[in-house]
Amino acid sequence: MIVDAHTHLDKDGHLYPAFLKSCAEFDVQYVWCSCVGLPSYIEYPTVEEVRQANEAVRAEMRRLSGFMYGYVYVNPRLGAAALDEFKRGLDAGMHGLKLWVACRHSDPLVFPLIEYTIERKVPALLHAWRKAGGNEPGHSVPLDVAELARRYPEAKLIMAHLGGDWEHGIKAVRDTPNVLVDICMSVVEAGQVEMAVRELGHERVVFGSDGPANDLRANIGKLQGAYLSSDERRAIESGNMLRLVGGKTP
Repeated sequence: MIVDAHTHLDKDGHLYPAFLKSCAEFDVQYVWCSCVGLPSYIEYPTVEEVRQANEAVRAEMRRLSGFMYGYVYVNPRLGAAALDEFKRGLDAGMHGLKLWVACRHSDPLVFPLIEYTIERKVPALLHAWRKAGGNEPGHSVPLDVAELARRYPEAKLIMAHLGGDWEHGIKAVRDTPNVLVDICMSVVEAGQVEMAVRELGHERVVFGSDGPANDLRANIGKLQGAYLSSDERRAIESGNMLRLVGGKTP
């Protein structure tokens, strides 16, 4: 069994049929999904654009009941409106927080949102990517995730993409035990999963595909090809994410 901790809706507000077919083929039993804008990704969404994105996720949750969890996407720069939207999403049956590139995760604007994840005992999926040419003002690097984690050690945080620059990203969060990492980074570089397990422990690594934009099958292949024990692989495939959410299923 595989639990995919990092997926997105397509531009039409659905999960692609081909993606769902691959899930069935590879025993992906649950996915955690967000929408970061329709019809395409929106970096600095308005209140209305955020609400439209989250409504699309809830519609897919109803269509794919028993299979799909939903992250609430918010723009921290919207202040109180962002927290209201997060509360509204959780009250409507969604299951976590998704932050993308509108605001660095170490910015105080993020703090009320993380405090509410702690109150509601839900995880936050945090995009982070250290770019070779430097990051845009709101685009977080792994050190932003680490700073947030040290401020809120009781928060359940998942750093997406191994932080982009994966060797740096893994080391950046090594000493923040409340940060897990998902593996959906490059599928053409060997050693990523092994380093994450070596530096963080296998209990802090979860499977994520970033599908359907990225290939679910390639990310499964990366995990299957990693030099891991069977217990380590099972934990990454499903056990760690299920433990993070208290064993709940949709």
